[in-house]
Amino acid sequence: MTLGEKIRKYRSLKNMTQKELGLAIGFSGATADSRIRKYERDVMAPKQDIRARLAEVLDVDISALSENDIHNEEDIMQTLFIFEELYGMEIDRDEDKTTLTFDNHDKDLAKLTSYLYTWYRQKKSLVESENLDEKAAHDALERYDQWKARFPKDNYEFWDEQKNKVVGMYEPEVTKLLGSEKPIETISQFIQQLRRLIRYHVMIESYAKMLTPKDGGLTLRFLTAELLDPDTSEVKKELTYFFYTLKCLESYGLPIYINLLTNEQGTKICYTLHLSSLMSISSIIVKIQEYENNREKMTDWESSMFEMQYEEYLKDYNINFKEEIERKYKRK
Repeated sequence: MTLGEKIRKYRSLKNMTQKELGLAIGFSGATADSRIRKYERDVMAPKQDIRARLAEVLDVDISALSENDIHNEEDIMQTLFIFEELYGMEIDRDEDKTTLTFDNHDKDLAKLTSYLYTWYRQKKSLVESENLDEKAAHDALERYDQWKARFPKDNYEFWDEQKNKVVGMYEPEVTKLLGSEKPIETISQFIQQLRRLIRYHVMIESYAKMLTPKDGGLTLRFLTAELLDPDTSEVKKELTYFFYTLKCLESYGLPIYINLLTNEQGTKICYTLHLSSLMSISSIIVKIQEYENNREKMTDWESSMFEMQYEEYLKDYNINFKEEIERKYKRK
């Protein structure tokens, strides 16, 4: 689909004439319809500033007005080769279908598979509308077209809303702790803090993440539903202290990146701490989770062996957070 065809499609979804669209983005009455007509016929391409105004008036994401260079089957194949090389896409084929798949468990593909999940849900809701009457089915198809046109705008609006809810819930209590509560000092104390959350059955996904070719950090994922509705006041208190720790680490100069994603488990909020010395503790957190989940089935000997190993972890990571961050970022 050319850029002009996209503009015409989204204008039709908004039930606007060419002149109405031209006037809405700021063209004069004398040229409004002719300018839009030229865009839609691909006689002329809108400049970037006009393209941004078109996206705003048509209520679509700016990416919906991109000029994807795909015109034929050969272009599609070259694009699919890129998917294979960069995103590990696999191809399978049987007598009836050719299937292209991505690994939902590949953490490096989390953003992509989150997008694919929301697309799947939208498409499924459209399929489920097939038994509706003609008007309702038409409306469902129109909503689907509008969703695609606004992608990923709606995703980010929803994720921002979820993030703001989490911040709004914990920030007042975190602010009270600032200056009055002693922050944790070592990475080993941070490990202990995460273990307490795990003991409270807070779901934490942890993994080492490369952020540059030679540097990385630790990513921790939480279900926003658990953060917004903790089981008990003790859990909320422990989560508050976790967010207090993040605030203190930021004050030491540690970059912390926040992003969200949505999949079958729900919406998750991810905190990435950009400190390479934290990368290896992701495996420790996994071991703690495995132990806490299976502790009741373990023998006393197995438990004591884990606790001995755990104490060794704490000794190995008796590293001062502030000094480590200052050394990393050369701040004094």
